[in-house]
Amino acid sequence: MHRLDDFVVRRVLPDLEALNQQPSGDAKSATLRSRLTESLLWLHLGAEIGSFPQQASNEVYEACFRPFVESLSSQETGQMRIYVAHSRESGSLILSFPRYVRILIERAMRGEEIVSIERCEFSSPQNMRASFQVLLIMGIRVGP
Repeated sequence: MHRLDDFVVRRVLPDLEALNQQPSGDAKSATLRSRLTESLLWLHLGAEIGSFPQQASNEVYEACFRPFVESLSSQETGQMRIYVAHSRESGSLILSFPRYVRILIERAMRGEEIVSIERCEFSSPQNMRASFQVLLIMGIRVGP
């Protein structure tokens, strides 16, 4: 079974490290931000269906994704989190995702914990675990 630590080590951390080495605003950094947002969605889904432990998923979110999402806010926002001022990078990023993802990003940019919110409330989440595992493994092995 695919584990959360494999996901973090093989996908999340390399993308975060690569993003930190890229100048803001170039095409490669845009691709990396998109990949990190996709990884955040995998984390969210994995926690919801029980494939990833909830507590560990929250810790991964805090350690890896919260700093990433906070970097998407405009520095002009200060401590005001009710309305998120988007940076140029986050404005273009959210346009590439469906509405529910935009909501998650907005809530994360406000400083909310998002691993346990905006759930789909599947009727039988345990039935999705095998497919989730296979798709996640394939995504990590064949992704750029």
